Amino acid sequence: MTTKYQVHLDGVHALDLSLGVLRDLADLLVDGAGRAARLAAEGRSTARGTAPVWLGESSDIRMVGLREGSLAMDVTARPLSELAPSIFAATAEGAAPVPPGETAFDLLMKAVDDALLGRRDSDRLDYGMLQTLVKSRSVFGRGATRLRISRYGGGSVEFTENEVSTFQKLASETPAPKVDRIVGILDSLTMSTRTTVLKLSDGLALRGNVGPNVDLGLVKGLLGAEVVAEGMVAFRPSTRPQRIEIDHIEAATPRDVVWKRTPRGELGQQLALPVEDLSSYFGQWPGEENDEQVFAALKELA
Repeated sequence: MTTKYQVHLDGVHALDLSLGVLRDLADLLVDGAGRAARLAAEGRSTARGTAPVWLGESSDIRMVGLREGSLAMDVTARPLSELAPSIFAATAEGAAPVPPGETAFDLLMKAVDDALLGRRDSDRLDYGMLQTLVKSRSVFGRGATRLRISRYGGGSVEFTENEVSTFQKLASETPAPKVDRIVGILDSLTMSTRTTVLKLSDGLALRGNVGPNVDLGLVKGLLGAEVVAEGMVAFRPSTRPQRIEIDHIEAATPRDVVWKRTPRGELGQQLALPVEDLSSYFGQWPGEENDEQVFAALKELA
């Protein structure tokens, strides 16, 4: 089963189109869909190391139609639960991370909508996702004025270059990640994606990604217990934590009470994205860069 969408770019003509515009548009759609899918599955849109095989399959967007006039493409995408059932279908470990029938393109559209509305606590936005949306600026120019993405029989999102400033604002207000310790109840563990949920003292359910050097058997043995986890904490534009990259975890002791709180991002340590041409940043597959590399590169360009 496939779902059909229309991608419409106003201001350009399909029969006299700069290949640079087509390249940037295709990169935005594939990169954005891949990052949106990874964010749903793992709680992060980028990660260190090689991207998992299922990620490439999840963002396999096919063009099935191209019409004259302003650039209008029909594209299709398959449900994530069909493309990667071990990741996106419901299992004994818990509910599916996305509703049945939902595609990576649906997730991208929802991320765009959340960003347009300035939802600073959205689960569909992290720094990597906002980075991709800011790069959409390169689609405009050379005549292009408005991008609209529609699901046949469903909703649509649209924006112009002016709305990219909203994405820019959210990205620039996102606090830099920092190493921290957190105490909470280890509420769940998904072995296939090495993801966890920590229930913090204020009721927040914080996603965690278990590092490759951490024994999953050890983590499984801590399920339901109060633990102290250490690693890099990433934040939302609201300064609330979004996830923790767990490099060490163990049962909490009375002396760990100092870490029994919800960490907050520090204002004044945000990094702004570059505002000049961003086309050279396309072409990297989601997951090739880690958070530290992204922030370091942006700091050099700021």
